[in-house]
Amino acid sequence: MLDSTGHMAFFLMGKDRPKTIANPSVPIGPVIAYYGTYTVDESASTLTYNVESSTSPAFDGAVRKQKVVLSGNKLTTTGSPVKTSDGEIVPTNEWKRAK
Repeated sequence: MLDSTGHMAFFLMGKDRPKTIANPSVPIGPVIAYYGTYTVDESASTLTYNVESSTSPAFDGAVRKQKVVLSGNKLTTTGSPVKTSDGEIVPTNEWKRAK
């Protein structure tokens, strides 16, 4: 979610998470969420998230630069590399316009 005042919130949850009854204050993964502000550089086709806080303390205060490609009703963002316990990943998200 990006608003017109430069604030953003990002929530991504795995569709196959276990359907258990658990403490609601403890996320059942996979899940990542963060919020903060954002800037757009149209000439470079980038979107930069300035993360205030996240479900992962490793992202608190992070700057997450995303390359943006818009094609028809599809928006693809490719993020800067992230180090994980399984090695480095490059997050790529594909978004489709709601009908």
